[in-house]
Amino acid sequence: MSVAALYYPPGSTIGVAASVGYYVASTGATAQTPADAGYYVATTGASAQTQASGGYYVATTGASAQTQASAGYYVPSTGATAQTPAPVGRYVSSAGRTTNTRASAGYYVPTTGATAQTPAAAGYYVATTGASAQTQASAGYYVSSTGATAQTTADAGYYVATAGAT
Repeated sequence: MSVAALYYPPGSTIGVAASVGYYVASTGATAQTPADAGYYVATTGASAQTQASGGYYVATTGASAQTQASAGYYVPSTGATAQTPAPVGRYVSSAGRTTNTRASAGYYVPTTGATAQTPAAAGYYVATTGASAQTQASAGYYVSSTGATAQTTADAGYYVATAGAT
């Protein structure tokens, strides 16, 4: 432990090691300093705080650990004080991620904070990536399977009278 990691409470000549969640940055300090939000101090006697890593955040002051971003959320930068929900059209499948994933063609993500993409239902399709909704097959077309990226024109000699046909 370095001398800088000790503080001297008023009236005391005996140095006290900084507590977990706190640090002492200068020699002769009379108080320990709580770690800022976005930072943490995991050990006693620390002379500096540690910035939260990407994929992690620290929401409060005086923290002794960083918190891993939950599935459905991400933390793109260091020193974050909160996790960010994946926006519609994107998802985050596992915890501790720094990015979100765009929904694939044939899939969509209708809500924020999603952990998975949803395949388009039969009778629907999703032509682009990053979609927040599926598109119903038009009259004259059909979609027979899930996860389709396009609608299919009715064969010659056949017709499809309604939208959403399978």
